Amino acid sequence: MEHFICIVANNTWRLCKKLADYGGELKLIRHVDALKNALTDIGVCVKDHDGERYDVGMAVKVIGWEKRPDATKEEIVETIKPSIRWNEKLLQWGEVIACVPVKEDGTDRKEGE
Repeated sequence: MEHFICIVANNTWRLCKKLADYGGELKLIRHVDALKNALTDIGVCVKDHDGERYDVGMAVKVIGWEKRPDATKEEIVETIKPSIRWNEKLLQWGEVIACVPVKEDGTDRKEGE
């Protein structure tokens, strides 16, 4: 059952992302929203981490780091796979790409610099 929930939740999340990227058709959005609501109704929480501050204790796997001079803190720039919980049980760790602030010369920059 947990594997099935992850499959449905991942694909629903992907549909939402694609619809947002392409301005989605209203009919399709309604159906995807119905899927999201059905997952929520049975206790499934799908967490997209885009834009979140990265913290070492998060339930995510960082699969890549980007050095960015414009970054002011360690931040998640892209969610590859969302975190999925079912009734508070973690079924799937999120997989993300995060960024780290660097100076123009490529050296690490600490917060507040």
